[in-house]
Amino acid sequence: MLEIANVNKTFRSLGRAKNHALNDVSLTVPDGAVVGLVGESGSGKSTLLRILMRLEAADSGSVLLDGEDVLSLRGARLKQYRRRVQMVFQNPMGSLSPRRTIEQIVAEGMITHGLYGSAAGRSERVGELLELVGLDRSAAGRYPASFSGGQRQRIAIARALAVDPQVLVCDEAVSALDVSIQAQILNLLKDMHDELGLSILFVAHDLAVVRYLCPYVAVLQRGVLVEQGRAEQIFDAPVHPYTRELLDAVPVPDPDAGWLTR
Repeated sequence: MLEIANVNKTFRSLGRAKNHALNDVSLTVPDGAVVGLVGESGSGKSTLLRILMRLEAADSGSVLLDGEDVLSLRGARLKQYRRRVQMVFQNPMGSLSPRRTIEQIVAEGMITHGLYGSAAGRSERVGELLELVGLDRSAAGRYPASFSGGQRQRIAIARALAVDPQVLVCDEAVSALDVSIQAQILNLLKDMHDELGLSILFVAHDLAVVRYLCPYVAVLQRGVLVEQGRAEQIFDAPVHPYTRELLDAVPVPDPDAGWLTR
């Protein structure tokens, strides 16, 4: 279980004004669950993930993984935590090094954590991971520039899975992709969850995407977690006015239905 408890984070502008990015945020990701975190741009979603991944320091609060305080980890314990919790970034065009082959990119985590012994063992595992995410083994020798955005995101997911994590953290992992490609990546994440038993924290601003993937949803507004619960409760009977505003802002494909709703 991953538990975020009473996390606060404040940034200062060039003057002395404070920006409260996170205000007493508490959120739980149960073992094997998929939890969606939604909110408009600037609501604090990415800041929370950066704290979770130890890329940013919290002002106060705690992050616990199986009861262990993550924010106080150092050295070998921190390295082990970073193996257990892996992240898929938003932009597949910028998150893969253009100067390294796909095999080098996917195998890097294995080398860092001393997994799969020899170079031959790592190479075999890279091939297995590429097949797992729907790519051919021959992709291992190519460079990111020869792949589409959707294929690069599959490679990013393979890289995250290479160290056998318990938790996958996805920061707007499909927002930079075409709608048809989004569906492929969402189905891939569903399959990974079912096959590997991963816990997934999925951050997005697209409510349709979250409803498709996540049985549990939390809503973040200007750094405050205003509502959380099962997806059907959040989408069918929202309690907080901000959640209702987000749902009302979802585009309706049918112009006549959209007009009637308004």
